Amino acid sequence: MRCGRTWPRIELFPEHARSLTGLAAALAEDGDARGGELARSRAEAWIEALRRGGRETEAAVADALLLTTRGRHTQAIASLERLLDTQEPSFVGWTLPVEPLLRPLAGCPAFVAVLGRLAERAR
Repeated sequence: MRCGRTWPRIELFPEHARSLTGLAAALAEDGDARGGELARSRAEAWIEALRRGGRETEAAVADALLLTTRGRHTQAIASLERLLDTQEPSFVGWTLPVEPLLRPLAGCPAFVAVLGRLAERAR
């Protein structure tokens, strides 16, 4: 059901991969499979652009979100594990525990382990 809502983040930053992933999930949930796939394709393109631009951290998180929305949970968790393996302890990943698009991973032992590693890095 559409409520005539606008997507200000998309309008202001049409290349923001995480926002495009969220839009894709929302459109698919709303029954707009075509719109959801278009947004997913745009998200994939911008994830690759992030990688090419040397923004691997942002690309890895966006990729994990996109994989999760596609039901590819094992691959999403592997992407997050690689992120933690390759990045020095920093603010990287601090929003993962509250990321709504990762909710389907809650309770999955491998994701719980990722969050445990993240908590350990924060100490």
